[in-house]
Amino acid sequence: MHEIINDVTAEVKRVITKPPSRPIRLMFFDSPALCAVVQNRIKEEFDSNEIININSFYISNEWQKNGDRIAEAESKYGVDNIKFQKLICESLEKYIVNFVEQNGPKKLLVIEDSELYSNGFDPIHFLSAYMYEHYIILDNEIPMFWITIGQKEEYSTNEYRYYKTEFTNGRLIKITQDSFSSCVIDYKSIY
Repeated sequence: MHEIINDVTAEVKRVITKPPSRPIRLMFFDSPALCAVVQNRIKEEFDSNEIININSFYISNEWQKNGDRIAEAESKYGVDNIKFQKLICESLEKYIVNFVEQNGPKKLLVIEDSELYSNGFDPIHFLSAYMYEHYIILDNEIPMFWITIGQKEEYSTNEYRYYKTEFTNGRLIKITQDSFSSCVIDYKSIY
């Protein structure tokens, strides 16, 4: 576990010190325990105005403004429908942009996304379609790290199981932009 923590810390420091052209990292961890340990360690690299806890998104103005539309889309179409997902992604994008504008962070750490998972959310799609080329990230050169639970599919190059653990199967999500594949990293516990 110490090796994984050291690897993640080194990657975070490398991206912060010399941000690549696309400074986004989606990091999957194969167990909630490993994710929690890494999250607690990585938080030390960020100030409080640089950490986005997704649970706060659900009490934000962006969520409140779109709450009726989101609830209507969920009941009408279901959480897997593209119309519902688009509302979630657009609201989350506005939340992150407002967070950056209000807090002026030099880097971002996104944590605690289990509620998004239960809403059918796909972090690969969101980060590649909504944040990958977003002006707020690129113009300000803000490295963004999204830490979550999941695993890379064993025999696939671009498929992951979001929230897959030894007890759950998770949901299959895919990288659809090859250029985004270098932004996704998965870490496995050593048993």
